[in-house]
Amino acid sequence: NAGDEIAAKDRQSSAFSRYILQIKPGVMYQNHPAFVEKNLALSDDELSSINHLSDFSEIATRELIASDFVHQIKRLANPKLHSPILSLMSEMIVGLD
Repeated sequence: NAGDEIAAKDRQSSAFSRYILQIKPGVMYQNHPAFVEKNLALSDDELSSINHLSDFSEIATRELIASDFVHQIKRLANPKLHSPILSLMSEMIVGLD
């Protein structure tokens, strides 16, 4: 039925793909001070004496999870970060803009 078909001019804007990405279990981040919970609460005074990653007394890691990808993709849309690929990605990811 012609009424059920998408008009030719609307096909381009109506088409999209959905991807399901599976994350391999056991993928770990490199050891880093950011994964030590107490480091997240350091005061400005405490941070003023830290100039290198080796200045932190502890490092840790954690497993990569799906929300890490979501967080990173959303960072692309943060205008404060001036992402050079935001305009391109906004055309490809619904809701990114």
